[in-house]
Amino acid sequence: MKINKVSQLKIGHITRIYSLLLSFLLVFIQTAYSHEPNKVKIISHSKADNVGSREQVTVYANINDDSHVWVLVHLALLPDLWWPQHKATFDPDGNWRSLVFFGKKDDVGYDFEIAVATFSGEEEQKILDYHKRGIEYNDYKPIKFPVPTSNVDIVTVRKTSH
Repeated sequence: MKINKVSQLKIGHITRIYSLLLSFLLVFIQTAYSHEPNKVKIISHSKADNVGSREQVTVYANINDDSHVWVLVHLALLPDLWWPQHKATFDPDGNWRSLVFFGKKDDVGYDFEIAVATFSGEEEQKILDYHKRGIEYNDYKPIKFPVPTSNVDIVTVRKTSH
């Protein structure tokens, strides 16, 4: 059976359309499933730094959704209890900053862990409720670490003054 030139052109045209559609589909699937996760990193402090009663913590964050950046802190001896700090704010350098408080005067000489992560609106609400309760009742009891939408970067520092 001979295929004439018109049939060859039709087959070639159909093949190109099929190839383009397949390419489009692959790009679409790759884009839909290659959503890069949020990433955070503490850049102002490193392991074994000495801190006072409060410090500004600077954070690099690459956020790919509508998550919120928060810094939490705790005494390293209290692994499941965290104190959320002030909400991180975006600065002109492209980083995030938060003022962090390191316990009471009696905590001098202890190690603290500074943690940063991103949180969804639902998990952020737990932090906002913590702050609301603290302001209303002067009650800043620690909370369990909310479920993050990013990695959690943790740096251990030592409180050396108040």
